[in-house]
Amino acid sequence: MKTVKNITKVMVAIIGLLVIMATTPADAKTPTWLAITPGTKLVVMGGTDDPDAKDQLKRVADWAPPEDISTVSYPAAFKPYLGDYTYDESVEIGKQKLTEKITDESNGDSVVVVSLSQGARVVGDTASDMDTPENTGKATFVSMGDPRFPQTGAEVVYHDTPINGYVSPQGERPATEHVEHVSVCIKGDPLCSGYYGPVDAGFGFFCTHSGGCPGIDYHYGNTENLEIAASRQEGATTYILLDAPHPGVQIAEANGLTVAPEQEVIMEQVLPIAAPQL
Repeated sequence: MKTVKNITKVMVAIIGLLVIMATTPADAKTPTWLAITPGTKLVVMGGTDDPDAKDQLKRVADWAPPEDISTVSYPAAFKPYLGDYTYDESVEIGKQKLTEKITDESNGDSVVVVSLSQGARVVGDTASDMDTPENTGKATFVSMGDPRFPQTGAEVVYHDTPINGYVSPQGERPATEHVEHVSVCIKGDPLCSGYYGPVDAGFGFFCTHSGGCPGIDYHYGNTENLEIAASRQEGATTYILLDAPHPGVQIAEANGLTVAPEQEVIMEQVLPIAAPQL
């Protein structure tokens, strides 16, 4: 009976957090899976509704000194919901602007490009477009929450169901062979980790993908503190799945509660969370 009551408390807390909108993420240090040498130029792009990368900058602000960080502006739109461009149009503009920026920045200096969500789609696609022997070593591309993540990305799962006029899902992106690309996904993020139901869509989007739930630390502004659950190297591309406990456990931890292993098992059975198999 006690177990049921504790699980009920956790589920009520989850419902409460699902109504919280995304907030600005906390500053982050360089994660262990990414080597950034002194003097590296960090180029930052934002995700949807972050055209000037103000939110994304806060996720990676400590990855390099301020003087070595620059941004790329693009529509970051999702017409008819956000902005005057469709998702497809916004992505194409972003790829053009990012390519121009890399050309300007990579004059003998090491360059790391990073973005989240729609911006991750731009970064990953640009890495593929630039994947030639001549561009080896020119830049390292880091995509967070990429909707084209292998097998479970949103554009992979819904590849055969385009939203006419708004989004044309492109499916799984081939791994690069010459240009370094690091694609990172946190378990439970519905844009890259898959989708099982409302917990993925609600909690997974607002708390994990957007980093907008106070007290919940399993998001892209805290990647340096998340353990690697699985990784896979293919060509010059590294796929990384960062671990995260069940949302019920996260809510409990944020509220000072302890969830027993058997309780977590019940949560996973009642409300399963999708995860890639790397």
